[in-house]
Amino acid sequence: MIDRMRERLIPIASVPEQAQLWPPGTAPHAETVSRWARRGCRGVRLETILLGGRRFSSVEAVARFLDLLAEV
Repeated sequence: MIDRMRERLIPIASVPEQAQLWPPGTAPHAETVSRWARRGCRGVRLETILLGGRRFSSVEAVARFLDLLAEV
């Protein structure tokens, strides 16, 4: 679960633009990130939070998502 007081929130559409999250040349498409949040991938869903009508994730949530995918 995202702790909005401790984690660095980023708009869900901006997740692919976060260069520190992805190896060079491997950033996912924005629709892929949206699908990870809605349906998940291999049984793992990207954590998001709705604030003011906008959907956010966090750098930490993406890292947790990628770590869980690596274990599957």
